[in-house]
This record gives sequence, C-alpha cells and structure tokens, in this order.
Amino acid sequence: MGHSVVTAGGGTVFMSATMSRRTAVLSWLLLVLLSSPHFAVAENGGSSSCSSSASDQECSRESDAIGESSRSRGPTLRQLERQRRCDAQEDEERHIYTQEDWERLRRLYRDQGGTTVEYPEGEVMSVAPPGFVPPMVARQTADGKGRGIFATRNITKGSMTYGGKDNYAFFSTGEAFRRFVGALSDSEACDVMMWAWPQVNMGRDFETLIVVLLDSNSLQNHASKNGGHGGLKGGQVANTGCPRGMECGMFDEYALIDIREGDEFLCDYDDFFDADLWEEFGL
Repeated sequence: MGHSVVTAGGGTVFMSATMSRRTAVLSWLLLVLLSSPHFAVAENGGSSSCSSSASDQECSRESDAIGESSRSRGPTLRQLERQRRCDAQEDEERHIYTQEDWERLRRLYRDQGGTTVEYPEGEVMSVAPPGFVPPMVARQTADGKGRGIFATRNITKGSMTYGGKDNYAFFSTGEAFRRFVGALSDSEACDVMMWAWPQVNMGRDFETLIVVLLDSNSLQNHASKNGGHGGLKGGQVANTGCPRGMECGMFDEYALIDIREGDEFLCDYDDFFDADLWEEFGL
C-alpha cells in the first residue's frame, strides 16, 4: 500500500510500500526542483536558471556572467567597436588631430588618474634630448591607407625619428581602458581602440599593459621589414624602428634607411604587437 506526499510547490510524489526511504527522498527532491518557478529545461536537454516569467534582459545578464573572470567583466574590444559603429567609419576620411586635440586627450588621461610608467634604475627607456621634436607631419595618404605621418626633412639612416614616453597612456586593467574610451566621442573612441595595443615587460614590475600613443606618431602605418604587409613582394618596406645591432630605448625610433622629405614613416607592428594579449584584459 502506498501513500502520497504533497510538496511545498503543490506537486505530489507517490511512495509505494516497496520504495526505499532513500529513493523516495530523492524522488521528492527531484519533484521539488522540477516544480520550482526558477527552473526550466533547456531545448538542448540542459537546464537554465531563466524562468518563463523572467525578462530576456534578465536571462541575458545571468548568461553573460557565466564563466567570466574578475578581470574580464565588461564588453570586449569588438563589442565596444560595434557599440560605437566603428565599421561605419572605415570608408570615411578620418580626422587629422591638431596639437590641441592631442593635448585634450592627454589631459583627459591625466584627469582619470593616468600616469607614466617608471623603470628600474639603469634601464634606458629613451635617449631623446630635451625638447626633441619628431620630424613628422600627419596628413592623408595618397595610396588609400587613410591617415599617415610623413617626414618634414631629409633624415639619414640611424637618426632618431621619435623619442620619449611623455605622450604615452598606459592601462593596467581592461576596466581602466574602457573608462577612458567611454569618455571619448565615437570617432575618438574608434581611433583609440585602433591605436592601442597590449605590450609585455612594461614598468618596474615588467608587466603586460595596454599602451596608447596620444600624438601624431599613433598614425604611423605598418609595413614589414621584408616589404609590405607580411613581407609580400613589391610592398612598402618599414623605414623606422631599431636598426640592427643598435641598442635602442624602448620608446625611441630611428631611421632604418635614408628617408627623404615627404616620405611616409612606416614601422613593423610585429615588433611590439601581440593580439592574443588582449584576452588578459578581457578585451
């Protein structure tokens, strides 16, 4: 002879005389779980914590939180780019920043608590002389790349083309980078996300930081040292960087070949950029 038990959710479990106490308890717990308004069986056979009465936004918010580390909370770089409609700006002629524009961006960085990075004594970060002015000017390129920077005078091989870290912004977390980007206009935000890169061995602790250069040198385009993009035959060759056999400060650049006035400055991004490092910041 069996009897039934009414659960708190209003369901029942029928207990036969031959059913063991353990089996009956497990059956009762299963029915309680199934009858809960916070439990639903997913179409793929799994379970979801989103009830039929929960809004799509609530379900999405719970799902987005699953599997995230404390460092990766927040939108990724690609999601930020979509929010700012960066793809729609690719076919437009982009803004050439003035010195006032650059100073405003650097001031915003400082106002948010941004500082430069310091290195252990003896580490040479730059040998640029005080007041050094990079011999470059920004303008639109003639070959369709968009913006670029060009030599304002003839420069001999081995001469400095850029030096110092005063105009760099450094971010140790994805949150700090998102906060800076969030304070910018859409066009500025898209530019900063395009210019930024993660780099290893930065500062006294030689950690990985997000780096953004907030002056015209951020517009320097890429070319491989072997020619073109990825060394494609017949392409442009990188003409700035650290010459072979020369010890260069981390923030200094030199002419790799003789550069004529009006030539575009080109550097090899592979010398410092590693896209996989974005994951360390949840971006």
